[in-house]
Amino acid sequence: MNCRQTMWSLAAVIVLVTGAAQAGDLEDAAAALESKDYAKARRLVTPIAQRGDRGGQRILGFMYMYEAGVPLDYVRAYMWWSLAAASGDSKSGEYRDSVGKILTPEQLAQARKMAADCKARKFKGCN
Repeated sequence: MNCRQTMWSLAAVIVLVTGAAQAGDLEDAAAALESKDYAKARRLVTPIAQRGDRGGQRILGFMYMYEAGVPLDYVRAYMWWSLAAASGDSKSGEYRDSVGKILTPEQLAQARKMAADCKARKFKGCN
């Protein structure tokens, strides 16, 4: 299974384990990812992540990690996975730690600051 197939599989799992209130939107986002409609996926998942939903945050991390509708950005992937991990998503903590190994010390500091700032703003304006 290649990296993109893994991402879509994980997105589908996220949908299955999230709460019912968000499930419809996350299901739609996962379907958009699977059909490679990345603009739609981002439009659907961003507000979910910005409401503090760890499933949405995990998906955004993958989107930045694999350049799916957003520019490739390991710092932002780290940021989103950090936020999801802080909400109790242990798998996002593992993903965050993995990408953290390829970041420079400066990038790591930037990612941590971005996550702290985002959390302090209650996820408003985070992207």
